Amino acid sequence: MPRELRRGFELASQHWAILGAIAAAALAMVVLLLRLLFTDFAPLDSFWKWLNHPATEQRTQGVTDQRAARLLREAQRYLQAGHYAEAARAFAAVEKLDPADPVADLGRRKAELLARSADSEYDPEVIRQRLAALLAEAPDDPHLLTLRGNLRKRGGDPQGARSAYERALEVDPDFAEAAYGLGTLALGEWQPDDATKLFGRALAQAPDEIRYRAALAQSLALGGDYATAAERYREAVSLDPEDLLVRAEHTLVLLHLDRLAEATEAAAALQALCAEEATAALKKNRGVWLFPAPDHRTYALQTLAEKRLFTRALSASLALLGGREAATKRLAALADAPRERGTPLYIVLLELSLYAAEHPHRQSRVDRILPLLATAIPHRESIDAP
Repeated sequence: MPRELRRGFELASQHWAILGAIAAAALAMVVLLLRLLFTDFAPLDSFWKWLNHPATEQRTQGVTDQRAARLLREAQRYLQAGHYAEAARAFAAVEKLDPADPVADLGRRKAELLARSADSEYDPEVIRQRLAALLAEAPDDPHLLTLRGNLRKRGGDPQGARSAYERALEVDPDFAEAAYGLGTLALGEWQPDDATKLFGRALAQAPDEIRYRAALAQSLALGGDYATAAERYREAVSLDPEDLLVRAEHTLVLLHLDRLAEATEAAAALQALCAEEATAALKKNRGVWLFPAPDHRTYALQTLAEKRLFTRALSASLALLGGREAATKRLAALADAPRERGTPLYIVLLELSLYAAEHPHRQSRVDRILPLLATAIPHRESIDAP
């Protein structure tokens, strides 16, 4: 169709739309005017009676009730999936339709509290106070019981946390977050088999939750099942390619499987992503990276500088381990890297030492790398093991 003709059709459509709106407004004004002038006009009276008939009001209320019910179901789904901010908004929408709905009121306040508790910058004392108030209203709510467990765990009370998680599972045996919480306690106590069962239980209820899948992979790796762990990590990385800690753990598992080519490629990709400001600044990447080590201690990387140093050291070490001699200079340059602690390099050193013990035929190659890493670590006291 020629451009001029198409433009003509577009203008005509716009004009008709404007004329239609004007006509509708004019008709409404005419109806209103007739109602004011002719109070006994029968057809108009019939229309007005229909509009104000109780049955019409009931139908309108029915539509409102249906919408509220739909929004309530949507809010509950968001809550179960751990999308607390979205749940709070959906509960608030229900309250607008029915301000007296007690389920929506409690649900909104609960979802808001859960959303704030996930924010590390929010005052934990305020969280505790609001949690106590909500538990007074709903003492057997699994979401609130699990939050109590999380707060107790952060406060250094594992037994209190365990009690809260177990109570949540008594109320709802399928409550995934409580099973996940118990799994983290088992992992912290170096019981990978128990942790694997609990993380698997959580993942069965929420297959799309990356935290559960990555935690299951970690417990499998600590239990020595590197092959299954690698598959779970691969799935987690495919679900969220920007989660740097999951990528780091996946790389280490590939190393322990002696899949050097894959591990080297994964380490290079991890280093490149960690160097990107936008990716490193994501909230999920700003938390502390914890690495359970063969000596049954857990080592922490807290700052971005430490994480970047770790990825540099890991990438260079694996490249040299795979026979890329040019990586020797990259490793030697780590001694000049600005840093506050030696933890990033020490984690790589520990993982390589374990790898050599698992694969003795690689010992000679590892022996070339360990002195370079050890020399770059300034002081043994600088190793951070909380």
